[in-house]
Amino acid sequence: MADASELFTGVNSHLWVLIFGIGIAWATVRLPYASIARILKWLALFLFAYVVTAVSWGRTGGRFLRATFFPTVRC
Repeated sequence: MADASELFTGVNSHLWVLIFGIGIAWATVRLPYASIARILKWLALFLFAYVVTAVSWGRTGGRFLRATFFPTVRC
């Protein structure tokens, strides 16, 4: 996540690791479990955006799905 943030903002990823670490530690200590669970449910849902993006590429989406379930090893 820190590397993606670095690509997006140009800020060094080491600083992002520190920011995310402090934020997660704060949330773990201060927020009730129900709030954390609700946030994690939405974050898990957003992971499906990767699959939707790969499939929506058209012809390359089919190759992506085939390679996902039937990987090939080249020697």
